[in-house]
Amino acid sequence: MPDYYQILGVNSTATTSDVKKAYRKLAMQYHPDRNPANTEAYSRFLLIQTAYETLSDPELRAMYDSNLLHGYFYDPLLPVTYYFDISTDKNIMRADEELIVTFEYTGEGRVFRRPDFKGFKIASKPYVNHDFIFKDGIEQRRTRLSYVLAPYAKGIVHIGKASIKIFNKAYETGSVSVMVEETPCFFTRTAKADGPPVCVPLLFETVAHGTLYSSTIYNRHDIYIPRSKAAQQFHRLGLALKLLIGLSVLIIGLKASFGFWFSLSAGICIGGLNCNLLYLLAGIKSRFYASHYYPMVRSYCEGGYYPGKNYVNSYFYNRAIYYFVTLIL
Repeated sequence: MPDYYQILGVNSTATTSDVKKAYRKLAMQYHPDRNPANTEAYSRFLLIQTAYETLSDPELRAMYDSNLLHGYFYDPLLPVTYYFDISTDKNIMRADEELIVTFEYTGEGRVFRRPDFKGFKIASKPYVNHDFIFKDGIEQRRTRLSYVLAPYAKGIVHIGKASIKIFNKAYETGSVSVMVEETPCFFTRTAKADGPPVCVPLLFETVAHGTLYSSTIYNRHDIYIPRSKAAQQFHRLGLALKLLIGLSVLIIGLKASFGFWFSLSAGICIGGLNCNLLYLLAGIKSRFYASHYYPMVRSYCEGGYYPGKNYVNSYFYNRAIYYFVTLIL
């Protein structure tokens, strides 16, 4: 069982700052770039890195101290069998629904090369999760890298092989296949979704903790709403109608000396209302207003997400204002 305190040259009461200073000194000494072709230095560097990652994290350090009392803990230098796998949360789905693809490996992985995800849109950046598992009777560190995808191709869609290097040895996953079925258009009653989907960007906040800092990160997650070509054409027509009527009212208001801002506001409102009247007569749901009621969008918003493309929206987002703006848009 490795003694991480002894490896870093600190005592068990060392502060996080002491641990970081000791790690920096040893990491520079044993770094592979400074010791090319030296396998002993490379193994030592991995052990130093693992010791630092454990003792610099309060939760992992508490677990380590507890397990240390029981006489065992994870040793990255034990002879274990490493693996690199791919899995999906479903094999049959509809177009534009969400699919979670997870790449999983043990050990210290580097140079990850993902598939091109042909036939899919990436809904959000990959999520990374670290934990410990028992494999072959040995506790190992496991990493999970998950992508949220939205398929747009129909039929059987293949996700190609991914590759990674674990302790400088190349590993490769197999390929997986997903059956993608047609889906109905959300904006009409009977049409199939044969057109480009509507993308609704959502934001959610996470807090990143470092050794000496913590910061708020704004993450974007795109929802793709299935749409037919007919609905797309009406949405384009509605946009043109809003612009034409809005500009006309603006010009008339300026000629009547109502002022620029009053004329602009009146033009936006009248144009938006006429656009929604067109949608009502055609039996088409509004692109902006109805999108908020798409089940997947509502589910995420109820879970703390909010509409927007960047962090500025977190300060100005208000449900009542959002409804009003989407009504006239």
